[in-house]
Amino acid sequence: MTPVTYKYTSTKEYHDAFPCAYRQWRADSHCNLIHGYSFSMKFYFGTDDLDTRNWAADYGGLKELKSVLESQFDVDQSGGAFVTEKTFKPIKHGQMFFVAGPAGSLQVLRDLGYRVFDSVLNNSYDLETDHTQRWMSLTRSIYFAQSELPDLFDQCRADIEHNQQLFQAVKTERLNTLIKEINESH
Repeated sequence: MTPVTYKYTSTKEYHDAFPCAYRQWRADSHCNLIHGYSFSMKFYFGTDDLDTRNWAADYGGLKELKSVLESQFDVDQSGGAFVTEKTFKPIKHGQMFFVAGPAGSLQVLRDLGYRVFDSVLNNSYDLETDHTQRWMSLTRSIYFAQSELPDLFDQCRADIEHNQQLFQAVKTERLNTLIKEINESH
């Protein structure tokens, strides 16, 4: 395959902007422990014709790419927490959960009215701002909870039901608002 060449090129680079953690459980070295680092990404754009502003690429038009990256990484390493559909899946299905996300993710859920089982789970990992330390603390919390899961589930039944009811109420409210807006626009 012949490489494509362009008259004009431009690059957008994010240097050490995407923290991650991983573990290779079969390794005979430290790699069998959760550890991490930050990714860098560089995007290349090419064109034979510049736009009306003499740009090869409009970086402001990369909102969808930025949204995907931000949903996968704590892009600015500010510790900004967000909640995705993967967080709500166990809530919807009546399960206990841990959140493997940026520091403060559990607080976001608390602020939304959800119960995160603080009375029975060690959720201190959610306060840890160092990415690697947070992952290590999270795995310890999961490890210690595993042996007592049936009992923990029984102790959390009221919180689980509360979360499901809240999830359903919020979902219904959003749908009713959407239907109202659609009806008013016609």
